[in-house]
Order: sequence, then C-alpha cells, then structure tokens
Amino acid sequence: MLCFLIVSELICGCCIFGQAQKTGFFLEPLWSASWEHEKNIINRIDLKFGISGPGLLFRGQLVDRRPVTFIETDALTALGAAMYHTGTGSRFLYGIITETGLSARLKNIWLHGVPLQTNHSPSSSDLTTTPSSTKEEGFFFYLGSPRLGPVRLFSSVYFEHDLQPLYAAGIDYYFSPKIWMKIEGLYTEQTVKARQPSTWFSKEAWLPERASRLYGGSINVNHPFWGISGDAAYSETFAFGKGWYGDISFRIGHRPWRFQAGFDMVNGAFTDREGAMPDNGFRTGIQFEVWGKAGAFFKLSGNIQGTEFGEPLSKSRLQMSYYFPVPKQSAVRLSRIHFNLEGDSLGQPDPGSAVKTGFGLYLGPVLAASELSIHGDDDNNRNALLRIADFKAWDMLSFSEELQYRIKSWTFRAKFTYLIEEKKSEKVHSYNIQVYSAVNWKWGRISGTFSFNEFPDDWTYTIRCQLKSKFIFDGNGKKD
Repeated sequence: MLCFLIVSELICGCCIFGQAQKTGFFLEPLWSASWEHEKNIINRIDLKFGISGPGLLFRGQLVDRRPVTFIETDALTALGAAMYHTGTGSRFLYGIITETGLSARLKNIWLHGVPLQTNHSPSSSDLTTTPSSTKEEGFFFYLGSPRLGPVRLFSSVYFEHDLQPLYAAGIDYYFSPKIWMKIEGLYTEQTVKARQPSTWFSKEAWLPERASRLYGGSINVNHPFWGISGDAAYSETFAFGKGWYGDISFRIGHRPWRFQAGFDMVNGAFTDREGAMPDNGFRTGIQFEVWGKAGAFFKLSGNIQGTEFGEPLSKSRLQMSYYFPVPKQSAVRLSRIHFNLEGDSLGQPDPGSAVKTGFGLYLGPVLAASELSIHGDDDNNRNALLRIADFKAWDMLSFSEELQYRIKSWTFRAKFTYLIEEKKSEKVHSYNIQVYSAVNWKWGRISGTFSFNEFPDDWTYTIRCQLKSKFIFDGNGKKD
C-alpha cells in the first residue's frame, strides 16, 4: 500500500509540473553480454520508455550471470524496475541497488580515498548493472520537490531485503545563482553479524549478533571558486560500544587551477553502514590541479594515514601526472608522464614501499606507453612517510609496454608485462601478453581481449558485445 501511494503521488506530481510542455515519447532498448573463458556468461537487457512532457522515464532490467557450464545452481538472475522524474530527481527503484553519496561514504571507510570536496556527491541510488552474489533485491524511494524559491526539499527511504530501512532527508538552499548549500541526514538500524575468533588465542573476543544504530549528517557549500564539505556519523552497537566518524574538506580555485585538502577520522567503537567495525585512525590528503592550453594538464596529490596522533604513520602516497599539450602538427610527441610513491607499514602479507613511473609517447597514430613498478620490503617499524623514499631490498619488479592504435571506430591495443617476484626466497620470472580489439558503431560495440602467460597452457579470453538504439516519437510522427 505504501509503495502504491508513493508511486501514485510521484506520477500525479510529474504530470502537474509537465502538463504545459509538449508531450513526446522515446524508447531506448539495450542488450549487453560478456563471455569469459571457463568462467561466466553475463547478459543484461535494459529497456527505457520516456515521456518528455512530464519528464517521466520508466525502466525495466534483467541481469543474468551463469557459468559457461550452465549449472543452474550457480546462476544469478535479478530483475529490476524503476521510474524517474527528470525535473525533480524523484525515483522509485526495485532490484539490486547501488547507493551513492553519504550512505556510500559510510561504507568501507578505509578502502576508498580521502573524501575531497569534489567527491562529495549527493545521496541517491540507482539499479546495479552487474550481478551480485552478496546483495539482495530492495526498494528505494526518493521524492524531491521542485525549486520553491531558494529552497528544494528531498527525502528517501531504502528497504534492502530483510534489513532495517535507511531513512534520509535534506534541503538544498540557493543563496544566489552561484552559491548553494546542501544539508542532509540519515538514520538506520541494523543487526551486526556474530564475530567468530579465527583461533583459540585470538585477541578478538566472540560476540553474538547484536543491534546497532547509525546516525549521519552531511553539509556541502559550493561556489564556482571555493567550496567546503563535511560528514559526521555516530553509531551505538550493543556489546561493542559507541563511536563516531567525521570528515571535512575544502576547495579553492577554478580553472586554470584548483587546490583541495581533506581530513577524516574514526574514533571509538564505530560501526559503519555495512556493519563492519573499522580500526581507529585518521587520514589527510591534498590535491592540486592545473589546466593549460591545448589540453595540457598537471595533477599532484598525496595523503597520509595513521592510527594515532604522535605515532608513526601507517600509510602514505604521493602521485604526480602531467599530460602534454597537443601540438597542431607533430609526428612524434610526448603524451603523458606519471610518478607514484607509496608506503604501507600495514600491508599484507609484507609491509613495504612501492615506486611506479611511466610515460606515454605518440609515434604517428600509435600511442606507446611504458611503465616500471618496484615493490620493496622493509622493517615493519619504520614510519610510512620514510618508506616512500627508501627500502632495503625489492621483492617485486614489473615492466610493461603497451601499444594502442585507433582509427575511426576501430581500436587495437597490445600489452606486454614482465614480472619478477620473490617467492620462497627465490626470484621467479614470468610474463603476460594481452591483446585487445574493439569496434564501435551507431548501434553498439563489440570487443575482445585475449591474454596468456604460457601459451597454449595458460590463456584466457573475454568477448563483450553491446547493442543499443533509441526511437523518438513526437506529435508529427516518428523520428530516429
């Protein structure tokens, strides 16, 4: 009944706001498939039907993954349905859903990068286009209002299978055509899975299933030349405790230059959106970008991570890349260069440092890209900030050379990788060759990847195909 009322209100509201516009229709079918050698066959059928007057879009989706042996017990099939209103962003979804925005930033906190200001996307959700063996079908409702003067309101609720719903609401406020602010909050309850110690003498105690509450909020203020964003979350978990997470970031500048910095931290017994319990710690990161003439672009970024203030840092990273300007006429020219330094004292299985550098060179219509990567072992009590510049012995060295040729709708790419890595105190040599080709046309694309380490004993291939079209109907008939 609740679903029916929400969908009915959405349709009525859309029709009211769109009744003064000329009504047209469009139909957009899509089919994509991939075949992985000795692995899976994946098919996706996506059908969209739109009504341009009120701005309504209806969508149906079928995603299927099954092994090439066609064993039914290992197959995954998911149906999806959706309705969108383009004017207000309102939507109703059913299927396997991917979250974005605040709720996504509160998942697997240490696995994604420092949340810089330009990465603070607004909260929303959409249908997942790939099969999932870990998620179940769910419902997502998002209702947004049109601009009411300087104000726009929105709210949402997400039901995932048998989990507790996630509630969210917020407001957009426009101070002027150039300055706007978004404030949103969320709340959910969840059942955290039981924790089983891996060994008899494990430091982690056994804990049963237990209830947890999560409160979160976000603010984002934007101007073309500056911006500031922040998130805050607080959790209460039975038999575990209370904890919080927070991040803040700012941005200064617009093209031709932009500087960003961000900081985030976990403290106490915090339980994230997926019921995981991330370790306490902090991170800070910066990013500086410069746009030049003729496509020139420079980017410098870095971040550090630690467990406690005053203690040695556990991770650090420095990245630099530069894309050279494109001359009007030149047979041979540099395309790009990049240089990365990483240090990790918590790395598994061994801590150490990594150095990666490479460059791209155009030889007429062919792009040649070279890359060298070295990973070094080190004492695990070293500060990660020092690891990026010094290691006593390397345990992995990789060199790759890639050639790419593109003409009109056809792309060809070949890559050779040579790897030396230490296994059981011995240096083991190996190589890999990849060949990729793709053809694009108006109605879709087809591509194939062939890869082998020791042909003909160790090889694999993947074939992908996509067909799509769009048919538009207006008051005067049909046009394509």
